[in-house]
Formats: sequence, C-alpha cells, structure tokens
Amino acid sequence: MTDSSAARVRRHSAVRSSRLGEQTMIFPSTAGTRRDPDNFRARWHEVRQDLGVPDATSHSFRKTVATLIDDEGLSARIGADHLGHSRISMTQDKYMARGRVHTAVADLLDRTINDE
Repeated sequence: MTDSSAARVRRHSAVRSSRLGEQTMIFPSTAGTRRDPDNFRARWHEVRQDLGVPDATSHSFRKTVATLIDDEGLSARIGADHLGHSRISMTQDKYMARGRVHTAVADLLDRTINDE
C-alpha cells in the first residue's frame, strides 16, 4: 500500500472506525456495525456498474497490481511480497507476463554474434 493510501485509510479509520469486540473495523456500516455480506455485494455491484467494469472482481484488481509491478520491471520477489505469496514461483506462474518480446536478449545475441 502506498504511503498516501495508508494515510487515507488511517484518516478514514479515525473518523469511521467502531469497535466490535477487539476488532477495529475500517469500513463499518452506516450504523457502525459489521456490513451485511448481501448489502456489500449489492453495493459492490453498483460501484462496478458506475465505474464501467461490471465484470470486475477483487481478483481483477489484484491482477492489475501484479501487472503494474511486472510492467514497471520490479522483481518477482517484490511482487510476491506485495501479493502475500510465500513462493516467488506462484507470482511468476500466475501473474507475470509470458510471451513478451525482450529486446535485451536480441541485443545480447547480436553482440555475441558480432564479437562486440
């Protein structure tokens, strides 16, 4: 989570948080209680419709973050840590792109063939 996102959650939590036993809720219902799963599903459906991504799932957002990490050239270890994978291979197998053109490999081969 970015520093700005974490700060936003902390501010939101300070304003909206309520206690239920020992668990602090970041996004309680408007009554300050746990959200009903059916109500959450209905609201989540509305939000996806409003955003124009009706078929998006929580996994879609997870995949987007993994793709951004990969596209930025960050390591699989960083991706695995962020996604909570204990094995880097899980991140590489499930989230990192396959079949990309890697010009660095072509450059290496050209230098090798041309004795540079």
